[in-house]
Amino acid sequence: MKVNTLPLLVLFLSNCSSNAVDTVESISIKGTWENTNKTAVFYRTLTFADSSATFTSRGDTIYRFNYFIDQPSRTLWLTDIFNKKLSAKILKSNRDSLVLSNLWELDSKQRFSKRK
Repeated sequence: MKVNTLPLLVLFLSNCSSNAVDTVESISIKGTWENTNKTAVFYRTLTFADSSATFTSRGDTIYRFNYFIDQPSRTLWLTDIFNKKLSAKILKSNRDSLVLSNLWELDSKQRFSKRK
């Protein structure tokens, strides 16, 4: 008696591949965020649009960037007007809170809340 093992192999491979696929939660940071450190001098507010970002400081300085989020690595990439590129890990992102590992030249963790 000849047994056809092809259907079993296809079934096995389809089960393996469906379990191996990881879903990456999409990160959206569009909108305006306020630094939770009320005494912060730099980056008091961050405003993200489609691919551009504007940061403000306590003084009259406005910083403009293009940005990109690498979803799988949860990394925010910023490019300034001089084409300087830096990255920050997105440690937390939900509708009310944004926490970054660092931000531009600030090496410490930065926390922001969504402006309502």
